[in-house]
Amino acid sequence: MAGIIHSFPRIVLVGCGNMGVALLKGWQREGLTPQGVRIIEPQPAKVPQGFTTLADPSRIEKGFKPEVVLFAVKPQALAEVLPGYREFAGEGALMVSIAAGKKTGFYESLLGPCRLARVMPSTPALVGEGASVAVGNAAVTEADRAVVTRLLESVGTCHWVADEAIMDAVTALSGSGPAFVFYVAECLAAAGEKLGLSKELSVALAVQTIRGSGILASESEQSLEALRHAVTSPGGTTEAGLKLLMDGRLQKVLEETLAQACKRGRELSE
Repeated sequence: MAGIIHSFPRIVLVGCGNMGVALLKGWQREGLTPQGVRIIEPQPAKVPQGFTTLADPSRIEKGFKPEVVLFAVKPQALAEVLPGYREFAGEGALMVSIAAGKKTGFYESLLGPCRLARVMPSTPALVGEGASVAVGNAAVTEADRAVVTRLLESVGTCHWVADEAIMDAVTALSGSGPAFVFYVAECLAAAGEKLGLSKELSVALAVQTIRGSGILASESEQSLEALRHAVTSPGGTTEAGLKLLMDGRLQKVLEETLAQACKRGRELSE
């Protein structure tokens, strides 16, 4: 696949739900044209205008040889969907899946020998701020990694791990994490209301505080601890709040929250 890193590969996108649409929009921003992708989606109304939508892979014209096949379907649909792409895998297309839970052995059993990357994306990809983590099987090359990284960085960041076993922890932290952050925002907003703020103002402040803090943390060269200290004046309001927040209970709750999500991820992948 050397030589396709500087221009987009020919892609077959299987499924076009919210994450599929987010990827398409990200790829378009990076220079992908509708002529370079075929979308397999039984409900074409979901697909952005201008793209070729097909009901199944048998309808892909013979002259279109995909270099990447990306599966963006629900995990429970994979057993039925994957065999239809066995020919593409055999012809050397890189297989990429953003479906949660299924291990590489599952894909290889249905696709045959192939180059495969499993990816756990996160929903902020919908606004170009996702955190994706990928793991490749033994056949994946450095060139393949570069291609997958480019595809995912169009909607956020991309990290690679070597051990597939830690993908359940990744799912717990970054895959499920947005829901946990949304709940923290809910709690902050509710606490603001109890102090006399209007609901609208409290929600706006909670959301912007989390948004701004995240951007600051991602762009700063300082550690999270150093950033916290920078906001905390001795004897001030922040220190007063942190004395309660840092009594160990929150840390324990978050550890148990991720542990439960990770445990469920392992159960679903068995």
